[in-house]
Amino acid sequence: MTWTPPGFAHTHRFYGRTDARLLTVPVELCGELLEHPCVFAVGPLPREGLLALTGDRPEPRPGAHRRPLAVVSDDRLRAVTDLLHADPARPATPAGAGSRRGGGLGPV
Repeated sequence: MTWTPPGFAHTHRFYGRTDARLLTVPVELCGELLEHPCVFAVGPLPREGLLALTGDRPEPRPGAHRRPLAVVSDDRLRAVTDLLHADPARPATPAGAGSRRGGGLGPV
C-alpha cells in the first residue's frame, strides 16, 4: 500500500495486469497519518476494510465510508489483533481483549 499525503505531487505507472484501488482520506483525518509519502504492508483485516471502502458499490448514504475508514486506521484495532494473533486460542471476544489491553474497544 502507498500513502501520499495532501500537498505532494505524484504520478502512477502500472505494468501488466494490475488491480489498483484509490482511497481518498478526508483532509481532517490526515493529521493522524504520516506527513510524508511512504509504502507499507497491511494485514488481512485492514486490507479487507480497505477493499470494502474502494469497491464498486456506491456509498449507501453520505458519510457511510467514514466509519470503516476510522476503524481501519485505529491503533486499538492493531493492538487487539496483535493480542489475538499472539494467542489465537485465547477465549475472549475482541471487546474482552481490548479490556485486557487496558481501555477497551469503545466507539471509534
